[in-house]
Amino acid sequence: MEKQKKIWYNITTSSSSLLDFEEHGIITKILFINVTAALGFFLSLILLIIHLSSGQFSTIYFYIAIPLFFLTIMVILRITRNIKLCSAMIMFFLILTVPPGILSDGTVGIIYPFSYPLIAFCLYGRRKGLFWIFLLLLVYGTMIGLSYLKIIAIPYSFRFSLICFFNLAVISAFIYLLGDREEKTMALIKKQIYYDPLTGLSNRALLLKHISEARSPALLLLNIDDFKEINATYGYQAGNSVLCYTAEKIKQIVPDSIKGVYKLDADEFAVLIDKEEEDSRFRKKLINIANIIIRFLRHDKCIFEDVEIIIRTTMGIALADAEGIEKLFACADIALKTAKSINKAFLFYESALKTKKQYEDNIKWANILSDALDNGRIVPYYQPIINNETGEIEKYECLVRLIDIEGQIISPYYFLNIAKKSRLYTKITKTVLRKAFEFLKTNPAEVSINLSVEDISDQTVLGYINKLLIENPSFKSRVCFEITETEGFENFDQVSQFIGKMKKMGCKIAIDDFGTGYSNFEYLMHLKVDYLKIDGSLIRNINQDADSRLIVENIVAFSNSMGIKTIAEFVHSAEIFKEVKTLKINYSQGYYFGEPKPARREISLKD
Repeated sequence: MEKQKKIWYNITTSSSSLLDFEEHGIITKILFINVTAALGFFLSLILLIIHLSSGQFSTIYFYIAIPLFFLTIMVILRITRNIKLCSAMIMFFLILTVPPGILSDGTVGIIYPFSYPLIAFCLYGRRKGLFWIFLLLLVYGTMIGLSYLKIIAIPYSFRFSLICFFNLAVISAFIYLLGDREEKTMALIKKQIYYDPLTGLSNRALLLKHISEARSPALLLLNIDDFKEINATYGYQAGNSVLCYTAEKIKQIVPDSIKGVYKLDADEFAVLIDKEEEDSRFRKKLINIANIIIRFLRHDKCIFEDVEIIIRTTMGIALADAEGIEKLFACADIALKTAKSINKAFLFYESALKTKKQYEDNIKWANILSDALDNGRIVPYYQPIINNETGEIEKYECLVRLIDIEGQIISPYYFLNIAKKSRLYTKITKTVLRKAFEFLKTNPAEVSINLSVEDISDQTVLGYINKLLIENPSFKSRVCFEITETEGFENFDQVSQFIGKMKKMGCKIAIDDFGTGYSNFEYLMHLKVDYLKIDGSLIRNINQDADSRLIVENIVAFSNSMGIKTIAEFVHSAEIFKEVKTLKINYSQGYYFGEPKPARREISLKD
């Protein structure tokens, strides 16, 4: 018996069985109604044929109506699946046939109502079936009483009729009691299928059922953070205690008006809320519920064997308005997983979708980057830097570009941040360094290479730079490393160490985008740099913007006093170039002199 119970439990807790339980009951009723109606149809058809063959045409309309009635029930059920209507039609018909049955000749008419209690209980269950049984006994008893009072005449003795009545009552009581046992069994099965045995909350199967029945609900999925660690540290009993505690607290927190609280798989809970107000107020209500749950659970700790366990949760919230009721659970799940991945306490589906789109874009760019690195399509482009006194090109800035499979040139704006997240950034830096040193072999000019704080912090990059400088000692004086002003001053000690080491090896250092960040001259004095590259935002309108001109004049004056050379960025016209020379800036860089281009040996990659 115990083995059978276990087998049944396993079957009923499988996902397919959970979903099929309600449908199974509906199909059983439909099948029962069809069988009952079919039997009624064929039996009444046989009676019709018997009456026609015996020449009894006086009641022909009555006998034609009966099979048509049962046929109508089958058609209605087929088209509408309206079980209640068809059940009522069958029971009304059966009750109405009791008087003519009792009045007819033969014992069949008074005995066949004995099958009615079974039909009533099968169609309506114990409680609702009692109404039809009471009605049957009332009609049956009334007919016998009328015969006893000699008001009507029936072809049986009163004693026989009374015995039949009591037999009908006994059969009804027996079937009722039998149904009680069956009902308890079904209630137990339903409890196993629809309720979580640990917390007593409704489970996933009932949640999905309630979602399908709701009009415009919202779903809040809640997951306990670090639940596996709680189990591993304190044991599974502690985990169970946390689950029961969380279930109880959520039930206390959420308002009574909320549709339901559910326990799902493992450490996951759900709250289903019907929308009863306009959108903005409803969203505020959901946010308020989420915040209350978070604060309440964190404030009241779960106590297990004198150990205080703090419960932290993450939530995903979805409204049926977003993607429809059918996708409500899936949308809330996406919001929950996204909230976990970005360490948010809770997240609405719409926000999660934006984050998910960003993740998809990141993955796409990571794949493009990886492919470009593998196939030599990470390419340095070189923009000339002009000596303002001689007008000659003395330097180049090395700027990274990605060439996609269609030959399009992609700016680093689109891929550098993704490269940092996907651990491809170091590979890009090394590729640019290697190709810049190859460029120095064929070009006598100086080359500036941009380095970030990530590069300076990465020992593998520093080791690679040392290796290239040792292998190419003659290039040291022609290599300049550019560091942005903001990064340089935010990470002063680390950058200062790098600068000191590179200067000892004979390399030059430039501070890039100077004038956009701190513009801290005191820090600059300690860094001992060779060049200040004045940011393009100060240069682009210097012929019209008096404030920009004043700032640049101060930067140039300070640089001259420190023996630091200056480079103007974003020189895009003759007018700007004229102002730059007037201010005694040493070098110029911008589209006026030339846009970034690949080295000649790289051009074939684009072609």
